[in-house]
Amino acid sequence: MSKEQAITMIRDAFDITLQYLEHLQSNPELLMTRPFLHLPPLTYSQVNNETTVLNLMIAMVREIHYHTGQIIYAAKIRKGQLVWQYD
Repeated sequence: MSKEQAITMIRDAFDITLQYLEHLQSNPELLMTRPFLHLPPLTYSQVNNETTVLNLMIAMVREIHYHTGQIIYAAKIRKGQLVWQYD
């Protein structure tokens, strides 16, 4: 994937996120809905079928910095700015 393709994908993802946030702003009652209520139980996540949209958003904000750090770390390794240290 080229840098331009990656940037386009990121912009598209942020556009979708912003559109959903605008939708929530005009429909705040949706924050308390449970989007996974009718799906099989989630066993791989910190959330469950009773989780609300608001709780999912809080979990996302709580987790995003970990993943951002992982991406930056991997990018620096690929660029040769970091080197694995073996003791």
